[in-house]
Amino acid sequence: MESLNIAIIAPTYLPVPAKKYGGIEPVIFDLANAVGKRGHNVTLIAAHGSEKPVNGELYEVSGGRESFDDETKAFGEYADILGAFDIVSDHTHTHAAYLQRMLCPDIIIQTTRHSQWNPQVPPPKSANPNVPLPEPRPYNFCGISNHHARECSGL
Repeated sequence: MESLNIAIIAPTYLPVPAKKYGGIEPVIFDLANAVGKRGHNVTLIAAHGSEKPVNGELYEVSGGRESFDDETKAFGEYADILGAFDIVSDHTHTHAAYLQRMLCPDIIIQTTRHSQWNPQVPPPKSANPNVPLPEPRPYNFCGISNHHARECSGL
């Protein structure tokens, strides 16, 4: 089996895995460990204070719980390295990694929405002045449940 370079991007609200919290952070940490154990080169991009995955690397970025702008700021810290990966698995709330396809059209970005759809969440903003936003800004959505499908039926 060919070894792939895989980046897994966690929400930057809490360190991965989060202590005393059972949200998505421990699931992402388990995913990073499993990918590394399968022989792939995995880099976990997560908030400061996160743990390095088994057989992988940790790329720490700033975090915060104040607003979605905190994730946008973190995106500015890791955006330029995404082109080095074969696959990027984005688990953030803003899904800003998709913007990097403007510079690296061959990059494979898989996004996972772990929460309900919130139309008040602004579309991704580019923290990188070299990444222009396409106009109009399409939102490519894939629901993973009937609930998501119902919520987003008008998109």
